[in-house]
Amino acid sequence: NECKGRTLECIQGERTNRAAVSAVVQKVLSRDTESYTVLKNYHKNGREFQNKLRIGPLKNNFGKVTHFVAVLEEVNMMVDRSFDDR
Repeated sequence: NECKGRTLECIQGERTNRAAVSAVVQKVLSRDTESYTVLKNYHKNGREFQNKLRIGPLKNNFGKVTHFVAVLEEVNMMVDRSFDDR
C-alpha cells in the first residue's frame, strides 16, 4: 500500500474537509476520548470516496494515555445501502 506509514494527506484532495480532520484530532487530544468524522477522500486514480476517520486514545493500566490510534473505514457501501432502505 502506497500510503502505509504516511499521513492522511496522501488520500486527501480538493474537496476533503481538512477542518473536520483538525477538529476531530483536537477533540480527542482535549478530552481523551474517541471521536470520528466522515470525510471525502480520493483514490490514486482521482475517484472520490467517503471514509470514516476514527481516532482514540490508548491508555495504560493506570489510565494514562500512552498512544493514539487512528482507523480509516470506507463507508461508500454503507451510505449506498442507506439510500436503498428508504
